Amino acid sequence: MEKRLVDRAVVTEKPVRIDYSLTELGESLAPVIEAIADWETDYQTAAADEARSIA
Repeated sequence: MEKRLVDRAVVTEKPVRIDYSLTELGESLAPVIEAIADWETDYQTAAADEARSIA
Protein backbone atom coordinates (compact mmCIF):
# COMPACT_ATOMS: atom_id res chain seq x y z
CA MET A 1 0.00 0.00 0.00
CA GLU A 2 1.32 3.41 -0.94
CA LYS A 3 1.71 5.79 1.99
CA ARG A 4 0.72 9.39 1.45
CA LEU A 5 -0.85 11.43 4.24
CA VAL A 6 -1.92 8.72 6.70
CA ASP A 7 -0.21 5.52 7.76
CA ARG A 8 -2.45 2.57 8.70
CA ALA A 9 -1.19 -0.24 10.92
CA VAL A 10 -3.05 -3.39 11.97
CA VAL A 11 -2.34 -4.29 15.60
CA THR A 12 -2.91 -8.01 16.11
CA GLU A 13 -3.69 -7.85 19.82
CA LYS A 14 -7.02 -9.11 21.06
CA PRO A 15 -9.18 -7.39 20.07
CA VAL A 16 -7.56 -6.51 16.76
CA ARG A 17 -7.41 -2.78 16.14
CA ILE A 18 -6.26 -0.39 13.47
CA ASP A 19 -3.92 2.46 14.36
CA TYR A 20 -3.66 5.52 12.15
CA SER A 21 -0.92 8.15 12.21
CA LEU A 22 0.16 10.98 10.00
CA THR A 23 3.11 10.47 7.70
CA GLU A 24 5.77 13.16 7.37
CA LEU A 25 3.85 14.45 4.36
CA GLY A 26 0.64 14.51 6.39
CA GLU A 27 2.32 16.39 9.22
CA SER A 28 3.60 18.94 6.72
CA LEU A 29 -0.04 20.04 6.25
CA ALA A 30 -0.23 21.31 9.85
CA PRO A 31 0.41 24.98 8.89
CA VAL A 32 -2.33 24.81 6.24
CA ILE A 33 -4.84 23.29 8.66
CA GLU A 34 -3.92 25.86 11.33
CA ALA A 35 -4.44 28.67 8.80
CA ILE A 36 -7.89 27.29 7.95
CA ALA A 37 -8.76 27.06 11.67
CA ASP A 38 -7.60 30.66 12.17
CA TRP A 39 -9.71 31.79 9.21
CA GLU A 40 -12.75 30.00 10.64
CA THR A 41 -12.27 31.67 14.03
CA ASP A 42 -11.97 35.09 12.39
CA TYR A 43 -14.99 34.43 10.19
CA GLN A 44 -17.12 33.29 13.13
CA THR A 45 -16.14 36.38 15.13
CA ALA A 46 -16.95 38.68 12.20
CA ALA A 47 -20.27 36.91 11.58
CA ALA A 48 -21.24 37.16 15.26
CA ASP A 49 -20.34 40.87 15.32
CA GLU A 50 -22.43 41.47 12.21
CA ALA A 51 -25.40 39.57 13.67
CA ARG A 52 -25.23 41.68 16.85
CA SER A 53 -25.17 44.92 14.85
CA ILE A 54 -28.26 43.86 12.87
CA ALA A 55 -30.28 42.82 15.93
